[in-house]
Amino acid sequence: MLSAIFYLSAILLWCERTRINRTGSSIVRNHHPQLLRERQYKMLATIFALIGFMCKEQSIMVIIYLCLLEMNRINNDHRMINSKQIMGQHDQRSTTIMIRRQLQRRRSSINISENVITIGLLLATLLTAIVIRLAIMDYTLPIFNRFDNPASRATFPIKQLTFAYVGVYHFWLLLLPLRLNCDWSHSSIELINVEHNSISEWCLAIIPMMIIMSIALFMLRLAYNVLVVDAKYHMASFRWCHIDCSSLSRSSSHFRWKQLTLHGFALTFIPFIPASNLFFPAGFVIAERILYLPSVGILLLIGIGIDYIVKRWKKFTIFVRFALTTLLIVFTIKTNLRSSEWSNEHRLFRSGLDVSPRNTKLLNNLGRLYEKEMNVAYAIELYEEAIRIEPSDIRSHLNLGNALLSMNDSIGAERAYQQALKYSESELFEPSSSKTKNLPTIVHNPTISPLYHTVLVRLAELFHNDASRVRDLEQIKTKMITFNSLITNSLELSHLYNMAIVHYRQGKTIQALNYFEQVLTYDPNHEKSLLASARIIQDEDLNQYVEVAINRLTKLIQLGKGDSTVLFNLAMFAVKVGNNVEARKLFERAIDQRPTFSEAHYNLALLLVKGLDSRMIVEVENERMSNVHLAIWHLKKVLTINPKHVKSMLVLGDLYADEIGSVRISRKYYQMVIDLNDSNTLLRARHNLCVLWHKQNDLNRAIECFQYLKRDLIYSGHGHNNNIDDNNNNDERGTQSINTVDRIEMQIQILLKTKREIQRSNTMFNGTQNNCYNHHNYTNIDKIKHDRSKHLMASKLVTMCVT
Repeated sequence: MLSAIFYLSAILLWCERTRINRTGSSIVRNHHPQLLRERQYKMLATIFALIGFMCKEQSIMVIIYLCLLEMNRINNDHRMINSKQIMGQHDQRSTTIMIRRQLQRRRSSINISENVITIGLLLATLLTAIVIRLAIMDYTLPIFNRFDNPASRATFPIKQLTFAYVGVYHFWLLLLPLRLNCDWSHSSIELINVEHNSISEWCLAIIPMMIIMSIALFMLRLAYNVLVVDAKYHMASFRWCHIDCSSLSRSSSHFRWKQLTLHGFALTFIPFIPASNLFFPAGFVIAERILYLPSVGILLLIGIGIDYIVKRWKKFTIFVRFALTTLLIVFTIKTNLRSSEWSNEHRLFRSGLDVSPRNTKLLNNLGRLYEKEMNVAYAIELYEEAIRIEPSDIRSHLNLGNALLSMNDSIGAERAYQQALKYSESELFEPSSSKTKNLPTIVHNPTISPLYHTVLVRLAELFHNDASRVRDLEQIKTKMITFNSLITNSLELSHLYNMAIVHYRQGKTIQALNYFEQVLTYDPNHEKSLLASARIIQDEDLNQYVEVAINRLTKLIQLGKGDSTVLFNLAMFAVKVGNNVEARKLFERAIDQRPTFSEAHYNLALLLVKGLDSRMIVEVENERMSNVHLAIWHLKKVLTINPKHVKSMLVLGDLYADEIGSVRISRKYYQMVIDLNDSNTLLRARHNLCVLWHKQNDLNRAIECFQYLKRDLIYSGHGHNNNIDDNNNNDERGTQSINTVDRIEMQIQILLKTKREIQRSNTMFNGTQNNCYNHHNYTNIDKIKHDRSKHLMASKLVTMCVT
């Protein structure tokens, strides 16, 4: 759509430029405003053509159409000369001679060189755009799968006949869009093989060629009538051809019809050239999307035809209007029906299979949908049907293997993977010369399909789970290593990268890092390897490689790839090496790039909390409280992003209890963790809640809380090995670890003993209090105070008594 907007805008600007009327003197004086305005239109039209080219390459063909418009300029550079007026001024005997002289004198006032320069600049722009596009592709054509466009790998004459048939089929869909499909690859369009001596094959071979030749001859005739001189009527004003500037009204009307028809055919076929397989093979058989721009020409031709019929046969006007209205209604209904087919993937793929039931790609896509819906049995049927149609389709065998493996049928999965491996290897090798027929040779400049390495990875994972298949596993690894020498570009480097990932999943971290090192040897700027190797070093806690990881992440930032993930990982390494100031800056940069990065908010809060303990960041009390509130803000931000982030709730509970002194809010966050019933943090939240009751000297609730915690530990089966506190996290602060049921029981006994002592002390204190008022016995009061020095409540009561 966007490219079509710029495509049509360029045409409209160019046509608007041709409507500017310039006097004869304006051609000589280049500073004339009308001439400047005309050049502005030309520049804008060219710029719009280039912008459309950047949106979609097909729209660059508008430049060729602009060249056609420039060659056919009638209203500006070539004046309409009425030969009747000229004949009225001269004797009839010298009519022909005088017409020629008048037209030749008129020609001298026309700036022919400007037209030549304009066409030359347009063609230079087209050539420059093509060169830039090729430079982006390293001056190589893209390589497509053989199923994307099967005819591109066929031999003569099958290739040429199929391409001709496909081209005609495109425009048949444009005229009669009844059988539409979202994908026309694989066997949707059969190759036309005349060697079969079938009548249908010969018809499919001959009819498209006849249609193409007829259209080409018709367009050449139109171009001759429009662009080439007709001595019967006129002379012209172009160096290599003569422009038709008819004088008679009847001939002028006929000429105008020819001119519009030529433009309609040009707008139809010129945009289709890149997809016609004429200069290079396209990556598709039929693509409905490339008919969007040619439809402009088709609509123009339909309009010309309707106008011609109405003017030629006026009695058929009502019939034409009825037919046009019917056509609009039918196409509107068809558009709505087609839009409904795009409402979901099931209907889309089903409609595609109704049009081309032999399209194995659609069968595989539909099978993947059913597999996601856990209807694996029906998905397997679709995969098997695809294999029956295209036995050499690697994707079908791979999907079948995955489906069988999900049903724990490892034998069937291995059989499917082996078939995929056989067909993928057959594409990599071809028979050698006659002298060594028994030995295969690698195809010249082979491109290893990503599916080939996917098959190897699946087999490696399958064999890795079976201890008796060690030898088979080594053979698969050998196959991977065999093709390492073929890795010469960024696409093929992904195969070594996949090898690294496979070894890491198998627990072979060092081997995985070695593969990453090989990738970076070929391409030091390979982004995936730089990031993945650094994260593996971080996750596996390989302290000896920390500097390597930091250097690789720093290199990603230098390459301009320092996204929030890279900054976050680099900050984690900065924390590991103790550079907390740099870590804080990196966390803040990651949050600036992605404000919803919850892990960055959480770890920055932990870093601030850690600074509170170590006194490394803040020294003054107000700065300390500022960091406390900042940590609380980041933790609340985490809960805004992820309301179930229990670790943030725990740290908030600790901060409000220890730093802010708000036990009520602290208890609220611990209760939130308990309500979420997260098995990893539930016990710790309950333990901290119990400690809060103890801190508030509410021994009854503290004892009841610890007893409930003990029962929960016994019923959950954690036994004596359960750890309530996660000592690996930086947010564990303030409370003592209570690791086992026995230690909780010990805590309960201590609390019960303390409760009994307080009760005994209260009893003694009540008696002493009476003596205090009656006898002023300060010695006994001091003794009680000394005995209850560890109990704050008793100390306060004694102090009140003394006062």
